[in-house]
Amino acid sequence: MTKFPPLNKDEFLNWWYRRDITHISFFTPKSFEIMAKKVDLKIVKTLNNNIVIFQKC
Repeated sequence: MTKFPPLNKDEFLNWWYRRDITHISFFTPKSFEIMAKKVDLKIVKTLNNNIVIFQKC
């Protein structure tokens, strides 16, 4: 689970989630595609712009 960041630079800079000190990194849908491919998973579904469901290939 994550919160996908806004793609627009200004929106990202003003994004409240960016300032949360518990986060060390942000992931985009493309990031999850790359990670899934590397560990032989497929993305089954993305929900609410913050949940990614994987399935083993």
